[in-house]
Amino acid sequence: MNTREKGRDGRTCRTIYVQGDPLRCLDGIGACGPGVDHRPALLIVGIDARRVRTKAGFVTLLTRRKRTALRAPATTSQIIAVIDHVGHAEPWMHTTAHRWALSIHSGIQRGRGLDMSVTVLLVDWRSSPELLAERLEELAHRSPGINPAAVLSAHELRTHTIAQAATNGFI
Repeated sequence: MNTREKGRDGRTCRTIYVQGDPLRCLDGIGACGPGVDHRPALLIVGIDARRVRTKAGFVTLLTRRKRTALRAPATTSQIIAVIDHVGHAEPWMHTTAHRWALSIHSGIQRGRGLDMSVTVLLVDWRSSPELLAERLEELAHRSPGINPAAVLSAHELRTHTIAQAATNGFI
């Protein structure tokens, strides 16, 4: 799914491309119409981890989605992995997701000479599709941040923009 919409101020948003698992929280991103620029600036990878109960299962799921992220077009400046889980994130989820994001960032940097930020959003059933769409639209207007790989919780998304929360995690 692609989207390129007019913002509230009348400017055209950067193109957002959504791949991976269909997630309820990504419904607010919307489908594209004809004439959409197919060179995305922001790649969103949906990952449905609601059935994952073990660290090994989580690693397997992330490994399968890593190929999607590594094939991001050169026009992409930011990769966002949205991981929907059952609610209370296990302590190992954050660490595992951070290592995964760093490996994608390093792989793209080494293999293709491109600098892309990789952000993982750990969302749950309480995550509002409208708020997530707002946060992603806001991020699509920004250049990549200072943090090459960040993992943010659903709580952080509710209280801060993605850029603020990623910067807070870096400092």
